Amino acid sequence: MKKKLLVAIALGFLGFESAVAQDATTGMKFLDAEQYGKAKEVFEQLAKSTPTAENQFNLGYFFLKTKQPDLAKTAFEKGAGLDPKDNLNKVGMGAVALAKGDRAAAKLIIDEALKASKNKNVKVLTRAGEAYTGYFNLADSKTLYPTTDPAEAVRILSLAVALDKNNADAYSALGDAFYLKGESGPAVSKYEDVLRIDPTNAKASTRIAKIYWGGKNLVLAQDNFKKAIADNPEFAPEYREYSDLFFYGRQYKNASKNFDLYLEKSGSTDTEDILRGAQLNFLADEFGKVLDKLKLLEGRPRVPIMDRMEGWSNFKQNNYDKAVSNLERFLASYDKSKHRPEDYKFLGQSHLRLAMPDTAKAVMNLEKAAEIDTIENGYKEIAAFWQSARKYDKAAENWEKAITRDKKPLSNDIFAYGQALYAYANGIKVVSGPDSLANRQMKRDMFLKADAQFDRFNKFREEKGEAPFLAAYSSRARANYFAYSREEFLENALALPHFQKYIEMAEKEGKEKNKSTLIFSYKVMGGYYAASKMKDDMKAKEYFAKVLELDPNDQVAKDFLTPPVPPVVAPTPKVPGKAAPKTPAKKAK
Repeated sequence: MKKKLLVAIALGFLGFESAVAQDATTGMKFLDAEQYGKAKEVFEQLAKSTPTAENQFNLGYFFLKTKQPDLAKTAFEKGAGLDPKDNLNKVGMGAVALAKGDRAAAKLIIDEALKASKNKNVKVLTRAGEAYTGYFNLADSKTLYPTTDPAEAVRILSLAVALDKNNADAYSALGDAFYLKGESGPAVSKYEDVLRIDPTNAKASTRIAKIYWGGKNLVLAQDNFKKAIADNPEFAPEYREYSDLFFYGRQYKNASKNFDLYLEKSGSTDTEDILRGAQLNFLADEFGKVLDKLKLLEGRPRVPIMDRMEGWSNFKQNNYDKAVSNLERFLASYDKSKHRPEDYKFLGQSHLRLAMPDTAKAVMNLEKAAEIDTIENGYKEIAAFWQSARKYDKAAENWEKAITRDKKPLSNDIFAYGQALYAYANGIKVVSGPDSLANRQMKRDMFLKADAQFDRFNKFREEKGEAPFLAAYSSRARANYFAYSREEFLENALALPHFQKYIEMAEKEGKEKNKSTLIFSYKVMGGYYAASKMKDDMKAKEYFAKVLELDPNDQVAKDFLTPPVPPVVAPTPKVPGKAAPKTPAKKAK
C-alpha cells in the first residue's frame, strides 16, 4: 500500500512537472510568435504559482527579448536566490550585462556559468550562445542589443549541438550567429537542421525566406514564406516579413494585407507597429483602415506624418472638415521642404467641398500644389475650376500655364484653352464711352487668340491622323466672325472660309446632327452674300433656303426669301357737308 502511494505521488509529481514544462514551452512559442501579451501572462503566472529558478529565468528571458533589461535583471536575481547553484540565471545576468554594453562583466559571468556546468548543460550553452548574438531581430535583420560577439556565439552553440543533435533551439540560435557573421550559407544550413528536427517550424522557414530575399532569390523566398504560413498560420512574424517583401516590390495591397495579419496574430498594441500598419493601408488606398488604426493611437504622442495620413484619408472618405483641420495642422508643423503637392491639393479640394466653401483658400492651396508639382500639372485642375465657375479670364490664364508647363500639351487642353478665351471674349461688353475702343480691341484680341488655339488643336489632330472635331471648326468660324463688327466682317470676310469648311464637314456628317450650328452658319453666309460688296442674291437665297430645310419656321430666312408685302395706305375719306379749304389767291405784284 505504501509502495502504491509513493508511486501515485511520484506519478503526480511527474504529471505536474510535465504540465509546467508544457506551459513553459507554450510561453516560448508565444514569445517566438511575438504574441507578447500571451507570453507574459504564461511566464508571470508560472513564476508566481511555481517560484522555481527555471521559471524565474524564463520570465527574465521574456523581459530580455522584449527590451526590458532592468526587469530581466530583477527576475534573474530572484531566480539565483531561489537556487544559488542554478547556472541559467547566471547566464541571464551575463546577458543583462551584454544588453547594457558591459562586455567584460558579461564574459566573466557567462564563463563562470559555463565552467560550473562543465559545458555539459545544453540549455545553459544555448542561452549563453544566444546572449552573444544580441538576440537577432528578424524585423530589421539587426539585434535587439548592440553589444554582440557572433564568433563566441558560434563557439558556444557548436558545443550545444554537439551534445544534442536534436535541439531545435540550439540550431536556431547557431543559425542566427552565422547570419550575424555574414555567413548566409551556414545560417541556412542550421535553420534546415531545425526543420529536420521540427518540419513545421515556421520560425526557421521564415528566417530562410528572409535570407533568400536578401540574396534577391524571390522565388525561394516566397516558397519559404508560403511554407511557414502553411505550417503555422499563427506565427505572426512570418506575415510581417512577407509584408516587407511585397512592400519593396511595390505590391502595396499584399503588403497591407499581410501586415494586418501580423497585427491580428501578434495582438500588438505597439505604436510603431500600428503606425506601420496604417502607413501600408495608406499606400494600398485603404483609407478607412488608416483612420481606424490612427484612432487607436489617440492620446499617444503624435508625429506630423500622422496628420498627413489622417488628412489625406479624411479627404478620400469625404470628411472634408476633418481633412482641413488635419492638413492645416500638418503644413504648419512639418518641414516646408518636405511638403508634397497632394498636401495642398487635397486641402484646396476640401475647402471647395465644405458646407460653406472657402474659394479663396481653395484656390490659394491648389496654386501652391501646382507650383511644386513636378509630375501632375495642377494648373489644369485650377483652370477647370475657374471654367466651371464661369470665370473665363482666370480659366484662360491657368490653361495657358498648364500648356506652357507641358512639353507635349494634350490636344484637349489646347481646345479647352480656346474655349476659355472664346467665352471670355464673348463676355466683354462694348458700350459707348471712353473705354469702348479699348474694350473692342480686347474683345478682338481674345477672339483671335481663341482662333489660334482652335487652329492649333485642328492641326494636332490632323498630324495624328485623328478624325476632325467639328466643334473646333465651328468655333474657329465663330471666333473670326465675332472678332469684328458686322460692317468689318462684310468688308474683310475673314470668317467666310471657316464657315464654308465647317458647313462642308457638318453636312457630310449629318445635317440633323449639327442642326443648330448649321443654321447659324447658313445665316452668316446668307447675310454676307445679301449685304456685302460681293452681293449675290442667288447664293444668299441658297443659304436661307437651307435654313428653312432645317427649321421651316425660321423668320429671318422666311423674310428674306419671301419679303413681306408693304401695307397699302388707303386715301383719306372726305367728310360729308364740308367744303374743301380754298387755296388763297396770289396777289399781283
